[in-house]
Amino acid sequence: MRKCLVQLLSSHTTTRFVTIICDTLTSLEIHSPIYTSNQIELLLTHFRSASAVDVRTNLLSNLINLANKLPNQWDSAHISQLCETFLETSTTDQEKATILMVFYHLTSSVNAAELLSCANPLSKPCVSVCVEHALTGEVATSSSLLPNALSLACKISRCIGVDAIFDSESVAAMLVAAHAPAGYVGDHSGFSSSWILSDSGPPLQALRLLYSELLKFFEAFPSYVSVIGSIELFKEVRLSGSPRMALLCQFLGRICENDRLAWLPEPSELLTQLRTSCNPVSPTCGFDQLLQVCVLVFRVANGLPLSKEQQHDLLECLARATDDGSGAAAASATTLDPWIVYKLACKASLHKQPRFAAELFEQLTSLAITEKNISWLRGLAAFNCAHADLFDAVSDLPLGGTWVPKLISAITTASASILEAQQLVLAADGHTVHRFQTAYFEIRSVLLSCLARMCNEAFQAGAFANSGVCSRWQQLRRMNAALMKSEGDHTGKITSNDQNPLISLRSLLPLWKGLEEKVSALTQQCIDADPGTLRHLNAILDLVHLFIEILTKCGSPAELKIPEGAGLSDCSVPVSQDSFESAVAILRQLVAHSPLSASLLVNLATHLVSQSPANFPSLFFTRCQSTQVRLVLLPSTNNSDTLTLSSGASLVLRVMGVVTQSQMDGQRRPLRAVTAVKLILNLQHHQGPGGNTNECLGMQLLPVRGDFFSGEFCVDLPSMVEVCRLTVEAILLDDQQRKWKLGNEGGAMASLNVRIESVGNNSAKSVGDTRLVLQNFNLPLPMQVEGILTAATPSQ
Repeated sequence: MRKCLVQLLSSHTTTRFVTIICDTLTSLEIHSPIYTSNQIELLLTHFRSASAVDVRTNLLSNLINLANKLPNQWDSAHISQLCETFLETSTTDQEKATILMVFYHLTSSVNAAELLSCANPLSKPCVSVCVEHALTGEVATSSSLLPNALSLACKISRCIGVDAIFDSESVAAMLVAAHAPAGYVGDHSGFSSSWILSDSGPPLQALRLLYSELLKFFEAFPSYVSVIGSIELFKEVRLSGSPRMALLCQFLGRICENDRLAWLPEPSELLTQLRTSCNPVSPTCGFDQLLQVCVLVFRVANGLPLSKEQQHDLLECLARATDDGSGAAAASATTLDPWIVYKLACKASLHKQPRFAAELFEQLTSLAITEKNISWLRGLAAFNCAHADLFDAVSDLPLGGTWVPKLISAITTASASILEAQQLVLAADGHTVHRFQTAYFEIRSVLLSCLARMCNEAFQAGAFANSGVCSRWQQLRRMNAALMKSEGDHTGKITSNDQNPLISLRSLLPLWKGLEEKVSALTQQCIDADPGTLRHLNAILDLVHLFIEILTKCGSPAELKIPEGAGLSDCSVPVSQDSFESAVAILRQLVAHSPLSASLLVNLATHLVSQSPANFPSLFFTRCQSTQVRLVLLPSTNNSDTLTLSSGASLVLRVMGVVTQSQMDGQRRPLRAVTAVKLILNLQHHQGPGGNTNECLGMQLLPVRGDFFSGEFCVDLPSMVEVCRLTVEAILLDDQQRKWKLGNEGGAMASLNVRIESVGNNSAKSVGDTRLVLQNFNLPLPMQVEGILTAATPSQ
């Protein structure tokens, strides 16, 4: 077949015909890589001889597919031919950019170092010559050639590190040269902007790849991150609804996540720059892109709260940028659209500005109409205000003296405030629309409550008195000395667990394990969450596991350490971002390098609450997909009616369900596609006011075909007379075998109320005996009904 297609390709020149044959040959080769080298040679030969633009574009596209799918099948001869084609004068800038993407995909080859390096660039062209040619030649601003060349240089330097031109210092110099003033162009607003921001600049896809590779390059070589300061990219920032500006702000925001760099601008400097360059944006621009500039201001602040003046400047700039034409002079913070203010408050809550977010949410309550919206906004305001107050209170703790009780009071107050916020969210459809927020607020409140209880127990255990050692520890020392003297023990170890004051901390284990169950339950409901939210919830779960491990060790003789003293200065740890994920890593380092003591427990809690307020999970504002489940039980009843059955009978319960998943943001398939369902059948016995008991009757694992699944349970009913409920719960399994429980709110539960009655022998035989019904099946329906009713009537 391949031979016939190759012959047809050489005998026909029609554009459509040639492109279809090339695509077919490439697809065949990808599925069965037998003649890969011959296919590459064929594509390269036809590319040099072809003159039609569509054909040349198609041939390069097929080369990219082969490089992406079969990178290990390429050899040096293919690279040399591509380099020669790259340097030809007839090759356009867009074609050169595509050739560089072929080299980019080949970096994943096992022979990448051999393919992409060149011992003597003067003897034959190589990849380094192509990159130099792309960076030094005249390039159209709309071409992807320049960003693709920088992306390729970054990846080769990071992954392979071959050739002097691809070392880290040379790549940094390439970035500076590529952003030289000669690369600046003027736009319609009169500003002189870089080629990365010009409306006629490279495609967004090429810019995304460039920013991604630059971040990885700076992560591998952090000393060269100062290049961003050298090319003054921050001075390019202004309030613009352009997607290119949004990409640049996201990139610079990631740069700001590193340790505080000396060349980073201050928030006041950035706001002054925004104020002087602010102009009304196009009404068609997206508000989310415009708010990325505000997010950059928050990230530059690095957790430090913006002053009132800075907050006012930011709102005024945003109002001028979104002015509808009444004049920039008339625009002010009071003219902002409430929806923009709400989105800005959400961004502030996400990026370590809880005080600013709380004030914005509180101001929006005066514009809300319904009670549910008012409760929702006040709940968000209370949540952010609680974290801001806690951060301020911990920052003002004294360095000596009785600072631990003040810490406990601050944590307890924050826990109570977040619980009040949870009640407000509960009033705003907290059981349906905002059920995730309700559960999350409860988790954060319980977490702080557990920390406060732990600090209180640790404070009672000692090491925090003004003398440095509390009375309980002094008494413990005297008891230990007495034991050593009486028994001749010179090891200094305590032989009784009852003598360890830390043993009282074990009483807190049920609280922490209850918190663990709450976090696990919420995580299992978040099948539609973005990856960042799941990492956030998993980090909270890891944090809970860490404290459970520590409290489990409390009271063990091997873990007993009598401290000499403790103070707030003992809590000094490396500065890091305030996410729970990084906090857990730091706390584990402290536990690994410090002996277990009361002071260590308080220091762990102090570090956790003294960081900048933790980010609010983005699940509550965005989702990556939507998953709905609908269960149907047969037999069923109308509404919540009760199905009456005889005692000791059997019931065949059929379960049918539909799983509906929809994608968001243009995804081709759900991020977590449901492939199977686990059905769990429970029987709930009603035992009056005393409570109910659950009995598991069976489980089934069913595949999801399309979006449908079905199964059956054969249930043996109890022999006693009672009212019970049959409940079926569907646990979803995705393609990675992860379990998700959507619960009743997500449609993953269905129930059937059953009343079990005891009837007479004849009645039971008549009603339960199916043979009698089959015998009378051929009779007219009125006679069948009369016979059943007559048989069901108890004999006198």
